[in-house]
Amino acid sequence: MSYTGAYRALAQGLTAVMPNPPKWLAYASTGAAMVAQAADLANNWYRRDIQEPEPVEDRLIRFYQEKAEALRKQQASSVQQASSVQQASPKALQQEGARTSRYLREEGHSVDTDCFSCASSHLAGQAAALRQAADEAAREEGCGPRCQQWVAWAVTEPSALFARDWTPERAQAWPADQRAVVERFSPRIRDLQRKVLDGPHAEQRAALVEADALLNESVRFVQSGDPLDHPEVDTRIRSAEQNLVLAERADVSAFDPETATELRHLRQDVGSRITTPAELIEASVRARQLNEQVNLPVYAALTPDRLEAVADEAQRIYDEFKDERVRYERARKGAAA
Repeated sequence: MSYTGAYRALAQGLTAVMPNPPKWLAYASTGAAMVAQAADLANNWYRRDIQEPEPVEDRLIRFYQEKAEALRKQQASSVQQASSVQQASPKALQQEGARTSRYLREEGHSVDTDCFSCASSHLAGQAAALRQAADEAAREEGCGPRCQQWVAWAVTEPSALFARDWTPERAQAWPADQRAVVERFSPRIRDLQRKVLDGPHAEQRAALVEADALLNESVRFVQSGDPLDHPEVDTRIRSAEQNLVLAERADVSAFDPETATELRHLRQDVGSRITTPAELIEASVRARQLNEQVNLPVYAALTPDRLEAVADEAQRIYDEFKDERVRYERARKGAAA
């Protein structure tokens, strides 16, 4: 059994037995899921024959067993807190729902105006991942399994950027100089992504990439303390559902029957069955698996020379955007002084 599979079984069991867990356990569950995903990825990439004294699955099982009794003792307190929230005034709930995302505050990001903070991290991730992919391809003389994983990560970064951060609706709130920067860089970023995704059914595969990226970002928000109903989380989940619909229905012949069925089930669950952080994490894992299932064979056809070229372009885009961001910040601070 994979580490992710072990976590998923445990999380489903906890959800069934303890439907109202305290907030600390939701965070612990989120962290455990990310550890399981990282363990699976590391195992696939490096395949080191190092025996662990205690398998990750066993540690996860022991962790939940140790916490189960404490959770039962805290259940009464959790129920009381939930009752207090339900009795809060509508105005208070509205104000709470409109608060700034904790995740975005930690990123130094202003929801209304600043489009640079998150964009810079997405472009940095894309450039770094493509460079790793190019290096792996050069060593392997082709885009093998490790190379494909790096490409998969690189392709999700601009998807997350365009699906939520750089949208026409948000652009209306940006200062004119920020909009000008985005208008200059957007075509270059999209063109670079198309070069990597190029191939049969590219539109359907790109929609699946965006769904994967949005669900993955939703997990990061929740992991930082944002609730599922926070606008930044809820909007990403809704956008992920829309992209899953596009991937599923834009061309019903795009995927084999088994993949199409998995995609349909995931779309159904994202649309109506995400009510806990554990369920969000599970959906994110499934989206990543489907994304890789349909796109890794396409990435395998990328040549070392092509990957070197797109990695160089990604680095240029990031460097130039970073320079623009620094100039903007200096000008803003100078005007404020």
